[in-house]
Amino acid sequence: MKKIKKIVFASVFALLMLFILLISSFNVEAFGIAPSRKIINYDPSPLADNSHTITARIVNSEAKDMTLQLSADGELAEYVTINDPILNIDSSEGEKYFTYDINLPEDLSPGSRSVNIVATEISANGASSNIGGYISLTHQLFVNVPYTGLHAGAEISISSSENNIITATAIVSNIGDQQISDIDARLEIFEAGNSGNGNIVYSKNIDSFDQSLSPSENVRIEDRFSLEKRGEYTAKFIIEYDNKKIEQTRDFRTGSYAIEVLGAEVDNFRLGTIAKFDIDLASEWNTQIDNVYTEMTIFDQDENIVDTIKSDRVTIDPDGASEESLVAYWDTKDVKSGVYRIELKVFAGDQIITKEYYTTVGIDKIIIDEDAPQSSGLEKEGKAGKIILIVLLIIILVGIAAYYIMRHRDQYSGYDRKGKDKKKKLYK
Repeated sequence: MKKIKKIVFASVFALLMLFILLISSFNVEAFGIAPSRKIINYDPSPLADNSHTITARIVNSEAKDMTLQLSADGELAEYVTINDPILNIDSSEGEKYFTYDINLPEDLSPGSRSVNIVATEISANGASSNIGGYISLTHQLFVNVPYTGLHAGAEISISSSENNIITATAIVSNIGDQQISDIDARLEIFEAGNSGNGNIVYSKNIDSFDQSLSPSENVRIEDRFSLEKRGEYTAKFIIEYDNKKIEQTRDFRTGSYAIEVLGAEVDNFRLGTIAKFDIDLASEWNTQIDNVYTEMTIFDQDENIVDTIKSDRVTIDPDGASEESLVAYWDTKDVKSGVYRIELKVFAGDQIITKEYYTTVGIDKIIIDEDAPQSSGLEKEGKAGKIILIVLLIIILVGIAAYYIMRHRDQYSGYDRKGKDKKKKLYK
């Protein structure tokens, strides 16, 4: 019995420890670090002073006591000195500042260089926790080292508004050590995957910028335009300056998938068997769309879900080059004839296109329409049957009434069947 108790106790203890481990593994950021990144420029000129003191701060977002260890990591870590690598923060302190010095050498190679300042929460004895309840956050320092001579760099971005107005932006920077005198820019838009190979759908020479760019300065180049077709495209900026040229490209898309549901139909149907739905789709998107499928939810007249069926998956060709037919199967074994509503969803990538249909299910056919039927053939047949029944009942009632009147007409007229006056007989 004692052994059983020990086993039970050990099992409960193990589960408790496992629970603690799981809870502690869900790290919640108890602090933040700001700014998350900072950029400084490097001066390559002789005797230049490339030493900097950087200030950042820890935000105590949960107002708790904690100890942080600060360390440098990355390609420039050896040039960093952290003034106070152990930072004690009291729960009453909303934020606490720290500083570090970076003393850069004279021979840094051109380009963007970086170093990370990592803040790691540690336990009171100065060691990181093994449970996983402590976190690390990073502050990044980027150093822009200029190229020798005339040298420009460009970063481009593409954005699209709801009304399909596209904004193409290029930030051109002087990353050399000499002044750039003038900049010319050209924007070209290609169908996706065709950059540099023709099929230009839009182009524009953007006005020349006469102002000069000193080292580390930049200029913003922007153009707004719209495209006739929705789809996927590639933007190319061609930047020319002082007899030099740079090119930058960026893929983008405008609008959502343009898929048209052409219709749906069912052939060779018999109630109680499996109905084959053929759903026809066409695309106005400028590239092919893969893994397109449909889902049909069928409702009865009380809006109860009768069934949900899915089609196969197909690839749709671009620009309506061909129609694609998807097939979905509905088992009508327990289905009654009548009118049903169909909610058809087309799934294409991360988009869903919805369309509504109404279907009239008969004994040997299914009629599909976009509009709710005023009255189906089945309803007309039912109404006709009711009218015929009512007419027959009226005829029968009229016949019974006529028979009753004929049978008892003598007592209503005051004469017996022999035509004698009953009243005279009664008073003789």
